[in-house]
Amino acid sequence: MKLAVRGAMVLIALLFLVVAGLWVWMQRSLPRLDGEVSAKGLQAAVEIVRDPEGVPHLFAKSARDGWF
Repeated sequence: MKLAVRGAMVLIALLFLVVAGLWVWMQRSLPRLDGEVSAKGLQAAVEIVRDPEGVPHLFAKSARDGWF
């Protein structure tokens, strides 16, 4: 009986570690929503703003920078 309880505890611990690892992996795969990023090739600053629904809007000085 003690072996079954110990095995169940190990199984629960392993399940917790797998779920925690998946959660960390999923969080790292999400895009950055704040902060600044520099990109070589831009001629001027580009601003990306998200509206309340999460749709990104780009504001650039030129079409080239906007498409870049």
